Amino acid sequence: MNRSSALSSLLLVGIVASSARADGVDSVENPILAQVRSIQQGVAKMRGLEYQAPVKVGVKKPEELLALLQESFDEEAPVEEVLKQEKVLKAFGLIPRDYDLRGETLKLMSSQIGGFYDPERKELFLVERKLDGVMGKQGQEMNDRMVMAHELHHALQDQNFALDRWFAVLGEHEDRVQGYKSLVEGEAQLMGMAFLMGKNVDLKGLNRMQKMMMKMSPEGKEMAAIPPYILENTMFPYTQGGEFVQELKRKLGWDGVSAAFSDPPTSTEQVLHPEKFFGERDEPTELRLPSTLKTQLGKKTTELYGNTLGEFSISLLLRALGLDEKAANAAAAGWDGDRFEGYETEDGRTVVVWLSTWDSAAEAEAFQRAYAPALKAHSPSAHLERRGTEVLLLDGANEDERAALAERAFLSLKVEERIVPLPAMTGKPPRSDFGPEPEPEPQQKGKSRLY
Repeated sequence: MNRSSALSSLLLVGIVASSARADGVDSVENPILAQVRSIQQGVAKMRGLEYQAPVKVGVKKPEELLALLQESFDEEAPVEEVLKQEKVLKAFGLIPRDYDLRGETLKLMSSQIGGFYDPERKELFLVERKLDGVMGKQGQEMNDRMVMAHELHHALQDQNFALDRWFAVLGEHEDRVQGYKSLVEGEAQLMGMAFLMGKNVDLKGLNRMQKMMMKMSPEGKEMAAIPPYILENTMFPYTQGGEFVQELKRKLGWDGVSAAFSDPPTSTEQVLHPEKFFGERDEPTELRLPSTLKTQLGKKTTELYGNTLGEFSISLLLRALGLDEKAANAAAAGWDGDRFEGYETEDGRTVVVWLSTWDSAAEAEAFQRAYAPALKAHSPSAHLERRGTEVLLLDGANEDERAALAERAFLSLKVEERIVPLPAMTGKPPRSDFGPEPEPEPQQKGKSRLY
């Protein structure tokens, strides 16, 4: 999925809603489809891969996009589940107390998407929009081409690597999913920009320049009102992911990028610090909180939402609570693993139990020092405790519950887990060391992502 930033407005304009295949255009003159076809050929040549089947291309109006996003959103995250997640994120301080998570997320996505690829339907859609004339016709055409190159590259990825197959392995583990999405979107971002600006494009430099320009633009003020946890996690696979893929290509070439689709980054830590991905991997430690935590809060306590924050979201948490970006990044850099669970008690309290583990006791202490004063300002009654390399947050629990919760939480199982690579899929016979290609699993409803 290609987000069109408010700064560069990567949007399409003046296209009649239609559907056609990029390898065969009807006799009716359709400039945009002819452009898609030529860009498709250029993308395939630049990447050194072949399309295995025609690419179906269509155009959506903004209202059609919103309806599709709502449908996809509700399949993956029903309203009642989003409300549970919202309670936990608010307890952390990741989003404001009055924030409408579902509504604002849909608003952000529908306003920022210039095109998307649906791997379940095997269709690519561009979004029809009108710009305010700031960019001019030439700028508009450049952005059209970049959006199309980005989305056509997703189709190329899907036909060669089967984009959705990793989600069955990664499940709902958000930090792992973000690591994989950084490979997928990062490569498409690199290809889109390289197609427009040349193969030597510097994504890191472009990202820095865009960030500075955004702060000075009127649109930047609107974007600044969006919680960093929402906005920057949305941008991460494109910005940091693009830089990661560019570094991967520099070190290992396109063959190395292709190999990563069988063995992708599984944390934001690996994306932020590519040296932890190359060579001997620095795999995160997986924490499994005891199921007895819930019973400790009462028989009628219900589970709300649990997940892993990961290095990047921890830095966003610290920023949301008042730390500057440099200090937040430094405090989060020693992350080794974490897990949180949110509960709702019979008396209506939201209780968060969050255990994190760090590379060393010194790193854990540094995180605790940075987090403690910010946490106290946000939630004065919250309990923060460190034991060696582990730091525990208990928020919403009363004094009678804390001791028992802490003892159980610090007994959490720690697993250094290396996810087994999947067989290579390149549209060619699989490598012999993986054996024959397995039959594809049936598509699970609601599990297909838009790219």
